[in-house]
Amino acid sequence: MAGRELSLPNNVVWSIFEDYSGDVWIGTDHGVTISDKSSGHRFVGIENITGKKDGQDISVIEMDNEGQIWLGGHDGLIYCSSNLNSVMWFKSDSKRPDERLSHNKVRDLYDDGEVMWIVSDGGLDAYVHKTGKIIKCKITEPTGKFSSNWMYSIAEDSDGRLWIGTYDGGLFAIQKERLLNGNGEVIADMHLSVESTPSLRSNIVRLVA
Repeated sequence: MAGRELSLPNNVVWSIFEDYSGDVWIGTDHGVTISDKSSGHRFVGIENITGKKDGQDISVIEMDNEGQIWLGGHDGLIYCSSNLNSVMWFKSDSKRPDERLSHNKVRDLYDDGEVMWIVSDGGLDAYVHKTGKIIKCKITEPTGKFSSNWMYSIAEDSDGRLWIGTYDGGLFAIQKERLLNGNGEVIADMHLSVESTPSLRSNIVRLVA
């Protein structure tokens, strides 16, 4: 319960994630709680990580191949080393164009070892670990009727395709390489909607797993 010693900072819990060390990260409407083996629960406010009081809502937590933690929420994407000593904050208005997100509201994250895929209310971004740069990925479908600009969720299948759920745009599937090598808009390998065959019951796809 929120408000008690060793408790959560807020009763609204959006995400739970276990890192390589077995510590559990809990994202809430008011920062992050880390439940570690040595000291139990400890609340870590965003201001303790970034030095700023912005971005308290943490809705999604992901870990990259190096064991570093990425926190997504209503105010962009925060990268922090597992010991919290190194921090980077990516927003839609970051100074460098290749560090800007399409939108500050991050809905989902997926790391494939080479790329951190970032799903937001502005579409899909790809943070390439090797270059440290963000590539904006715009996905369309042949008719041009359905938009992928507002995304909810992302997952990868065994064939290396990304499946992306959207708000009112249905479900898009596309090979990762085509997104990274494409310039501008890329037509999806597959698109499902209420009008397709097979069809979806709704064009709002909140979760892909």
